[in-house]
Amino acid sequence: MQLRLVGRDGHVTQVMPCAIFGHVDIKVGHEVAARAFEDRPDRGAYRDVLLRRLHPLLSAAGADRVQGWQLTWEVHPLELPPFDLEHPSTESMLGTIDCAAGWSEGSCRRGAPR
Repeated sequence: MQLRLVGRDGHVTQVMPCAIFGHVDIKVGHEVAARAFEDRPDRGAYRDVLLRRLHPLLSAAGADRVQGWQLTWEVHPLELPPFDLEHPSTESMLGTIDCAAGWSEGSCRRGAPR
């Protein structure tokens, strides 16, 4: 899972969930990020948590959208490294969070979250 912060100028900043949730909480970070883009009744709560964690990066990047992407890599077990982290084999967009919506809907604009 990868998050892409898209700025008003079109600049894209790539963020892995572990960068905002920490390496200790990698699994939690991936679950929160994935659920923020799933069609589920509690999606707004996951978006709020995700955007609270992303707020400093969103402000710095001037982002008005957050995109969720599922990435996969082709693994070559006999090679070192076995895959190229910078070049995934496939990229599938899971969805976009528009930061112009209200914070309770998963926005980026209501200022720093509590």
